[in-house]
Amino acid sequence: MIKADLKHWGGRRGVNGPYEIDYKRFARQAHNKLGDGGVVGIPNARGPDNPLKAEYRFEELFKLAEQTGSITKLGDGRVFHDEEYDIWFVKSQEVNSMGVNGKKLTYLVFNIPFGRNVNEKDNEAFTILDKINVLNLPSCIGLANEGLYSHLWGCFSGIIVHSSSAEVLKGVNEKAEEFYNEDIKGNSFPTLYPTSHQIGALSVSGGHRTPKESLLQKVISPISIGSSYTFLPQFEGGDLNDFNYWLKTSIENSQDTNLLVEGSNKREMLSKHLPRMVQEVLNGRRKSLYNS
Repeated sequence: MIKADLKHWGGRRGVNGPYEIDYKRFARQAHNKLGDGGVVGIPNARGPDNPLKAEYRFEELFKLAEQTGSITKLGDGRVFHDEEYDIWFVKSQEVNSMGVNGKKLTYLVFNIPFGRNVNEKDNEAFTILDKINVLNLPSCIGLANEGLYSHLWGCFSGIIVHSSSAEVLKGVNEKAEEFYNEDIKGNSFPTLYPTSHQIGALSVSGGHRTPKESLLQKVISPISIGSSYTFLPQFEGGDLNDFNYWLKTSIENSQDTNLLVEGSNKREMLSKHLPRMVQEVLNGRRKSLYNS
C-alpha cells in the first residue's frame, strides 16, 4: 500500500498569482510525509467559464519540476513521477458549480488534459466518460443531508470524508464520515459507464503551504502535506491509461474509513491562508471565500 494525499495546493497563490512554491522542498516534504511511491493531487482552481479566469498551478508546478531533470511524465504531463523522491504528482481541478436549487457543489476532477480545465457552470465533467470525479463532502454536508445529491452519486468515484483544512469548522469531518458510512459505503450506484460502481472514501490534507524546515517554521506553520492521507494499492507502472485506471479503481475501492488518517493544519488555515483569502475578498480580487 502507498499513501495518497489527493488534495494539496502545493503553495500559496493569489487569484492572479504568483505561485509561491519551492518545488524541490515540496517534493522532499511530500516524500518525508508520504514515503516511497506516494501520490499527491494538485488541483487547479476555476474553469475557463469563470469570471476570474482559470488558473493552472499544476502546469506551473510541472514546469518547475521539469527544470530539475528528474521527472518522468505520463502522456501529456497531467501525471508525472519525481524519480529522485519517488513521488507521483497528478493534476486535478477543484470545481465550484451549481448542484441543486442553486446550491454549490464542490468536487475534484482528475484526468484533465494538461493546459486545460473543465467548465464549472454546466458540470462538464459529468458528461465526459474518462473523468474521475471526487465529491468534497465536508464542503457540502448540509446539502447532502437534505438529500439533494442522491441522483448525482453515480457521477462520483470517491467522496472526501475528511479534510485537515476543514478542521477549522467544528464537526464537519465527523458528519461527512457518518453520512458516508450510513448512506454510501458498500452500495453500488448507476453511472454513465456500462456498469455501476461503488464510491470510495478519501482523506486529504487540503493544505497550501510548504514552509521552510527550520524549527521555528515548523512550530509556526507545520508541514501540511500528508497531514491526512488515504492508503491505496501501489501503482505498478504503465502508461497514462494504466495510471488513470489504477486511480479510478483504487478510489472506488477505498471503502474502509477506519484507514483514514486524521490530521490537522489548523494553524496554517487560521494564521496564513484564511487571512489572505479575507484580504482578497475585501480588495475585490476574490468574489468569496469559496473561490480557491
